[in-house]
Amino acid sequence: MNKKAINTVEKYNMLSKGDRVLVAVSGGADSMALLEFFISIKDKYDLNLCAAHIEHGIRGEESLSDALFVKEYCEKSGVKLYMKSINAPYLAKKAGMGVEEYSRQARYDFFSTIPCDKIATAHNLTDNAETLLFRLARGTGLKGACAIPPVRDKIIRPFIEISSDEIRAWCNDNNIAYRIDSTNKDDTYSRNLIRLQMLPLFQRLNNGYLEKWARQGVLMLNTVLTVRAHQANSHRGIGWEEFTDAAIRILDQQDRPMVFLLWGRPAQMKKSMLNNPKHLILEAPHPSPLSAYRGFFGCKHFSKTNEFLVANGLEPIDWQIENI
Repeated sequence: MNKKAINTVEKYNMLSKGDRVLVAVSGGADSMALLEFFISIKDKYDLNLCAAHIEHGIRGEESLSDALFVKEYCEKSGVKLYMKSINAPYLAKKAGMGVEEYSRQARYDFFSTIPCDKIATAHNLTDNAETLLFRLARGTGLKGACAIPPVRDKIIRPFIEISSDEIRAWCNDNNIAYRIDSTNKDDTYSRNLIRLQMLPLFQRLNNGYLEKWARQGVLMLNTVLTVRAHQANSHRGIGWEEFTDAAIRILDQQDRPMVFLLWGRPAQMKKSMLNNPKHLILEAPHPSPLSAYRGFFGCKHFSKTNEFLVANGLEPIDWQIENI
C-alpha cells in the first residue's frame, strides 16, 4: 500500500523536499495509516511532520478517549500534536448548520491556523465514491460530480486511489492500532447511510463493482446516466445530456493522451465533440446482449487501448474482472 500512496504523491506532485506537513488525525484506521505513511517517508522527502486532532464533543467519553489515544500515539512517535475541543452539536445549532457540515468546517478552520506547507487528510477511494453519491443525491453540477480532488490548494490526499478496505487490511497486517467510531454504524448520518446501504447495492448491480477499472483511470459514462426500469430512453431530455456533454468537452481538452471508447450509436454521435489529436477514438456496437454480436465481440478495444497507452508512456489497464 505504501508504494501505491507514493505513486499518488508523485503523480500529483503533492510534496516538495523539506515541506512541513500537517497530518489530520482522528484516531480512526484511515488517519492512523496516513500518519504512519508519513512517518515512513519522512526521511525520503526530508519532511517536518506535525499532526492535528479536533475533539468534537459529540460522543462523550468515547470522543475524549480518541483524543487521548491520538495524543499518546503522537508522543510515542515523536510527532508534535495540535489539539482542540469544541461542542459541535451546540455550535452547529447556533450557526444553523448540520453537525456533520459544521464539524467539517471547524476542522479545516482549525487546520488553517497551524503553520505548515501541506495539510494531509486521509480521504480515500471509498470516500470519493461516497462523496460523489452524496452530491448527486443532493443535486450537483459538473464540478461537484468530480468528488474529492487529490490536491486542493495546500491540502493533499495521498490515499485517494486506495480503498478503505485496503487501508484497514494494511493496518491489521502491520499492527497499527486505531480507534473505531461507534457512530459509524448509525445510518441516521447521511454518509453512513451511503456507505452502509447504497455502496453495497452498487457492488451488487455492477458484478464486482468495477472499482478496479476506476482505480486505473477508467471513466464509464453513459450519454444518459439513468433510466426507468424496462423503459429505454425514458430519462432522455431531462438534463443528463448537458452533464455528459460538459464532461466530454473537459476530457477532450486534457493534454494527457487518453482513449475514448464509443460503444453504440448514442456514444458515437458524440464523436464530433472530440477534436484533440492527442487522443485515440475507437468505435464499436454497444456490448449489450442485443447488439454485441454485431461487432463488439472481436473489436479488440481493450488490447488496442493498452497498445496506445504503452506507446504514450502510460500504464496499461488490467481489464480482468476476477469474479466473472
